[in-house]
Amino acid sequence: MFKSLLLSIPLLFSISAMSAETLVISYLHGTPNSFLGKELLKHIYAHAGIPVRFEKYTSALSLRLSSQGKIDGETHRIYSLASAFPTLIRVPTAFSYVAPTAFVNIHGGIGFRVDGWQSLEPYRVGAVQGMRFAELGLKPRMHTVETVNSSDQLLRMLKSQRIDIAVTGKINGLYHINTLGLTDIAFLSPAIESDELFHYLHQKHRALVPILDKTIQAMIASGELKQLRQKLTKLIIEGDVEINSPANK
Repeated sequence: MFKSLLLSIPLLFSISAMSAETLVISYLHGTPNSFLGKELLKHIYAHAGIPVRFEKYTSALSLRLSSQGKIDGETHRIYSLASAFPTLIRVPTAFSYVAPTAFVNIHGGIGFRVDGWQSLEPYRVGAVQGMRFAELGLKPRMHTVETVNSSDQLLRMLKSQRIDIAVTGKINGLYHINTLGLTDIAFLSPAIESDELFHYLHQKHRALVPILDKTIQAMIASGELKQLRQKLTKLIIEGDVEINSPANK
């Protein structure tokens, strides 16, 4: 028993030391859904007692840095990310979601009921580079998809009719429609799909995964996470928060 206690001391010390370290987590520049996830994750880390700060990157650069351990993790990504980036460890419980949605320019004469990714095939499609849900959904034709670095760039491309359809999270599109005055942009229904989003940490922080997972589960059970998401979503969609403000880190 005494030997077991001694063996456990280094592990406890390791977890404590990790918790004292301020982790650097990425979120995506110009992407409201990622901003929402970052704000939710702030509360999750606060409840877990783990210091954290957030840095903005483009989606592709973020994945490169986090998978190499140059930053400590990703705010949130879809479930299947782990198979493509094995150095990133998924926290098992989803804490948010994204609803990939097709946005169109109302002057383009395009209107139909969305029935999965295949219903986009006849059109010129644009997406944000590094967005895994779009890369997977559009995989058979990804080489023909116009890509940009952020969802605001994507909606501007749609406004100029360089593409027929912009695929992004519904929250992203609605935010930019309101804040950029894109009155000629509308979304098609229903959403293409709904994907759960999971927090990812670089494998060097593996010991923190169960702590964060229990925290997420507790916040879901209490209803706190749902209430917080509803409040933040309303603020974002109505344009009452500036997602790229230096104060919002």
